[in-house]
Formats: sequence, C-alpha cells, structure tokens
Amino acid sequence: MNRRNIAKRMLIAGLSTAMLMSVLSGCSSNSESNAPAPTEAQTVVAVESESEVVTETAIELSDKSIAEIDELFETYFKCLLEQDEDGLKTIMVKPYDKKRLKKESRNIQEYQNIKCYYKEGLLDGTYLVYVYNEVLFNNIETAAPSMVRYYVCTNEDGKLYINNGKADGEIGAWIDEVESSDFVQKLFMDVNESLVKAGEADENLQTILDNLEEQNAYIENVSSAKGIAEN
Repeated sequence: MNRRNIAKRMLIAGLSTAMLMSVLSGCSSNSESNAPAPTEAQTVVAVESESEVVTETAIELSDKSIAEIDELFETYFKCLLEQDEDGLKTIMVKPYDKKRLKKESRNIQEYQNIKCYYKEGLLDGTYLVYVYNEVLFNNIETAAPSMVRYYVCTNEDGKLYINNGKADGEIGAWIDEVESSDFVQKLFMDVNESLVKAGEADENLQTILDNLEEQNAYIENVSSAKGIAEN
C-alpha cells in the first residue's frame, strides 16, 4: 500500500488510536493552521418538463465560531492529553477508561490548531461537527493534520456533550448523506493531502504514521475474525 493510501486510511480513522471512536449517535479561538477554508457550493438541477433550472444549495458546513462548540472540543482534547477520565465523563456518553486513555495518549505531546466545522442536526440543539486538529507526537518536530467527525447534543441543562454511540435510523442516514457530500469529501481530501506532505517532509513522523497504520490493520483483522467467529 502506498503512503497516500496509508495516510488516507489513517485520516478517516482519526489519525491516532486515541480517536478510534465509534461514530456517533442520534439524541432526543483557533490559531493559524493548515485547516482548509470552506467554500460556497451549489447544485444546479434541470427540470425537464418545464425547461427551467432550479438551483439548490448543496450540503456544506459552517466554520463560524460557536463558543460552546469550541470550548467543548478544547476540553475534550485537554482531557485526552491529561488522561482525565472523570473530565471526559462530563462531556461524553461513553467516555474512555483510564487504561485506554493511557495507551492512546502516551505518545502525544499536544493537539494543536483545533478548528471546528459544523452543520446543525435534524433535532434542536444537535450538531454534526468535523474537528480539524494537528497532532504533535513526542520527539517529533512536525505535527500531523487530522480531521474527525463527532455528533454533539445538548443536555437538559443546556450544556453540549459528545454523543459517541451508534448512529441509526433517520439520523444515521442523514449523517451518511452529509459525510458523502462533495463539501465534506473535499475537506477530507485537503486534510489528507496535508497529512501526506507532512509525512513526506518528516521521516520520523512517517514512521509514526506507518506504525499506526499497522495497528489499525491489526484491529480491523481482529474485528473481522471476531465477526466471522460469531456468525
């Protein structure tokens, strides 16, 4: 597998094993970086019967800062870095346990340049958030760009939290629709290209990426074997 494919798989998985979250469920101050800027997108649909053209706004995300969302993910990444299990319990449905936090955060020095792109969800107070960040590993000079998807809900007290359970039904279908949109796919492609370039520029970083790819492949193989055994 070439490095571009490796990097792409790494990115979609969330770059580091610390971000190998189950993807999302339904629920009743960024510094300068390489984060891609959103662009305007429209889809033109031809109506054959009346020979007229109807313009529909394509799916796109906003990068307009919402303080509550920014603070949520600043807290999230801080808790990951500090292996703060209790802190994660206050902002997640299924927080990571101490053992997993220690294993997955031990090689990470910092999460840099956090930037949120979001789309309001089907239910009031919910958001689908794509979070760009740059992971700086211990003893590695070059940070690794990454982007991960999260589903954010609002609790009874009006506080935002990360709902990282299983997506299904109408909300699951909507998430898939957003995920497959040209806008989101371009975001992933742009970040992936930055990740590839970072690895090519820093051999030590590429070694980290290759190792993580091997770990991800092992996890996939174990999961597949388990599924076959259960069937």
